[in-house]
Amino acid sequence: MRETRARGRGPGRRGYSAVGYAVIALVVILIAVGTIVLASMIGSSSADDSAGAGSALVPTGVSSTLSCPSTMWPDTSTGTCVRKTTCLDDAEYDEATNTCVLPLALAVLSLDPAKGPVAGGTEVTITGTLFADGATVTIDSIPATDVAVVNDTTITAVTPKNKHDYPVDVVVTNPNGSSATLNNGFAYVAPPLPRITSIRPDRGSKNGGETVILKGAGFVDGASVAFGGVPAESVTIIDRKTMQVSTPAGASGPVDVSVVVPGRPEFTRPEGFTYSDTAPRAVEKVSPRKGSDAGGTAVAITGSGFLSGATVTFDGRPASNVRVVGPTTITAVTPSGSVGKADVAVTNPGVPAATLSNGFEYVPAARVVAVRPGNGPASGGTQVVIIGTGFVKGTTVTIDGQPARDVTVVSPTAITATIPAGATGPADVAVKLPAETPVTLAKGFVYLPDAPATTP
Repeated sequence: MRETRARGRGPGRRGYSAVGYAVIALVVILIAVGTIVLASMIGSSSADDSAGAGSALVPTGVSSTLSCPSTMWPDTSTGTCVRKTTCLDDAEYDEATNTCVLPLALAVLSLDPAKGPVAGGTEVTITGTLFADGATVTIDSIPATDVAVVNDTTITAVTPKNKHDYPVDVVVTNPNGSSATLNNGFAYVAPPLPRITSIRPDRGSKNGGETVILKGAGFVDGASVAFGGVPAESVTIIDRKTMQVSTPAGASGPVDVSVVVPGRPEFTRPEGFTYSDTAPRAVEKVSPRKGSDAGGTAVAITGSGFLSGATVTFDGRPASNVRVVGPTTITAVTPSGSVGKADVAVTNPGVPAATLSNGFEYVPAARVVAVRPGNGPASGGTQVVIIGTGFVKGTTVTIDGQPARDVTVVSPTAITATIPAGATGPADVAVKLPAETPVTLAKGFVYLPDAPATTP
């Protein structure tokens, strides 16, 4: 009979006993408890670090919850603690920026302009720090002039003259004795070598006083000019290529003309000017002193030193019919001009003009507008009023070339006169002011036939 075995795990079958299951459960419990204990320990350690000794607060003014040790600085931009900057010498630590800041000190930073001529006179602006009222300035150890402390960062000054033509030191000294130096802060520049290329005019009176124009190069303020070794009476620098001088007195004949500019050797033009025996020229008077703005006024000019060939201008406009009567008199006819006063200039050949300022006055030209009455008998005798402008004392009147009688200038706009005899028909009426060309009203008066004689 077949045996029947009971079901269950026996040798050779897979499975765990009750004891095995108990061991596995115990291991799981121990792992869970260990995890909880480890987490608790980590949390406790973090709390201790936050509250322990040696911790530092975030610096005042820094918006952050980041805390760092006292030797560290909280960088809010990165959220990290960085080492604090170490400051040396006089620098001060800035807690807000973790930087070192140097305190302000007297300093010269720049000059504008930074160069100028050795003759000096350059106006400069000095920029720097901690300038005090009363500060002084030296340039190459030479005191500057016109020093003005605008504020604690700006000074204005004028450079002194110097013999050096290279960069030099600039020093600012405050009243308390403190000073600051800008090495090679200003460069002196030598002017170009002077030279004279022309002299106009190149001759004049031995008595001096002639105005002469020198052309050349290298002319600067401070230049001097000499004629035969005698300094010119005045020197005016027009630009670097032009100067105007007034000649000193000298002996008749040619002389050297020399020019000297600061810091440069003298330049000489041999026999550049010739003195002559010509008397000084001058314009003293113009007669008459007034005339029509239309021109045509005959004038006499009185003065001295007039030479044959002299020319005359009125406010730069050439006169006509110029005649040199003698060394003291010229006659001429005025050109047209603008109403008002005009300068009168006389120019001898080869020399500058002599001028009488406001020597002549232009007035509105005379004009004839009407004659009242406008007609009368051919036998003459009609009393008329001539109406116009610009009439002056001494004015004369003609009718068809025949002088009127009893002419009286009542005002600048009216003349009374008596008509002379004339031929039947229209006649021109001409008014002539002293020394001027006549002005005419064509057919301004009509001669009528005389009434026939009546028989008794």
